[in-house]
Formats: sequence, structure tokens, C-alpha cells
Amino acid sequence: MREQGRFDAAKRELKRILETLPEGALFNVIFFGGSAVSLWKYPRALDSRTRAEAAAYVERMGLESCTDLYGALEKALTMVGNPDSGRLYEDGVDTIVVLSDGQATTGKVIDDELIARIITRRARYLRPVFHTVSLSNDSKSLRLLAEKTGGEYVAK
Repeated sequence: MREQGRFDAAKRELKRILETLPEGALFNVIFFGGSAVSLWKYPRALDSRTRAEAAAYVERMGLESCTDLYGALEKALTMVGNPDSGRLYEDGVDTIVVLSDGQATTGKVIDDELIARIITRRARYLRPVFHTVSLSNDSKSLRLLAEKTGGEYVAK
């Protein structure tokens, strides 16, 4: 998200999504650039307090100069369960929403198609659904990730 406008659009979209999630939904927010930072260590139930905390967190986050999409997706999988053993966490999430320009510029893996293939393979026993929102014209990695996990892909 090299342009501030796309980053601001991502923040607006994330706050809109937070407003539409049902009360009691388990959720967390992970921001990623050169590293992935989550709001909480573990997912929490959505209520008026956690919704307000998440909105304030989104507002505080700043634009970073690089994107480690693979690292962020790996971190998101740890909110579901253990990708190595396939063991689901009792309080793990089952749906992951990714908002990004989808353009990995740093990290272990930066190839679009390879990111989607590795993450879906790592998630095969955990079976989360990835809904993805691309804030650029098209993101092959985000589109493939949604397709392979039964999620929806939207290009803004």
C-alpha cells in the first residue's frame, strides 16, 4: 500500500467490517507491513467494548513501507489453530478477512501464486475461510486464497 489513499481506504473498510460483524463473533485485528502485529494475543468476543478498542487500534495504525503478506497470513492461521499439527484451538476463529493491496514486497515468500498455494496447504486441516479485499486493481494471491478456501474475493 504505497499510497496513503489506499491505506486510508483499507482502514475505512476495516472499520465498516467491524461495524457489521455480529455481537459475540470471535475476532482479532492484525496489521502488517514489514511485520505482523495483532491487537490482542488471542481472539476476543465482539461486544461494544472490543469493537471500540478495535476501531481505536485501526485509527492509530500507520502506513509502513513494505508488505509481508505471507507473514501476516501465517500469523492469522495461528488464530485458528496450529498449522503444523492441524489441531484447531477451542476458541479459534474460522473466518479470516484480509484487506490488502495484495502486493507482497518482503518476507519469506513474495510470489503471488506461491503465497496462496502455501497458505492454503498449511491451512488444509484447519479449514478457515479467507475472505479477501484487494485495494488494487487485482491481486492474484488474494483471489486464489479466497477461491481455494471457499471465501469471497472483492477488488475495490
